[in-house]
Amino acid sequence: MIGKTKEISVTVDREKLACTVGSGSLEVFATPMMIAAMEQAACTLLQEFLEEGQTSVGTMMHVAHSAAARDAGDSDRHNHRTGGTQGRI
Repeated sequence: MIGKTKEISVTVDREKLACTVGSGSLEVFATPMMIAAMEQAACTLLQEFLEEGQTSVGTMMHVAHSAAARDAGDSDRHNHRTGGTQGRI
């Protein structure tokens, strides 16, 4: 499982803008929505390794903005790479 990746694509709509979610005043993709997309990618990736009824929770995130924030209507890609496990899986 370590080193596996998952990419998802998110369309930036009004509900995902910083000015809508309260994380800023601009009409750009909100950081909390970016992190939610990253968590979605992680959950989707991990599902293939978990048995029915099992789940996983994250305890730490490392986030970097590698490009300018996107405007409404654009799509954004998010990747998750498993770096390790701690405890049960």
